[in-house]
Amino acid sequence: MRSKRVSTNTIGFGLIVAVIVLLFGGSAALHFGTIDTVTGVEVTEKERITTKSGDRVTSKYLIFTDREVFENTDSFLAFKFNSSDSYGRIKVGQVCTFKVTGFRIPFLSSYRNILEARCVDKE
Repeated sequence: MRSKRVSTNTIGFGLIVAVIVLLFGGSAALHFGTIDTVTGVEVTEKERITTKSGDRVTSKYLIFTDREVFENTDSFLAFKFNSSDSYGRIKVGQVCTFKVTGFRIPFLSSYRNILEARCVDKE
């Protein structure tokens, strides 16, 4: 009887696939596991932060409220690709309900990301 040997190429490929699955699975779990709704926050300020790397310029939109600061960026996992448009619709002084995901980690300058915003003018 002949024994089958697993080649190092097969093991390497399997490890690469496992790492990719863990990375994507972990990202999805983090995204969907942290979705929350924040109601009744008043927008106090907005700011656009730009970062330049070579010829590429990226923007990050920050929404300051009376409770915390939120980020408004596109999200592949949430199929949200309209952050510039939604940023323009959010006005200082409005009271909003935000559907958000993520964590606020101050020392990493990480904010919860706004997935949806429903805002009305303050009465």
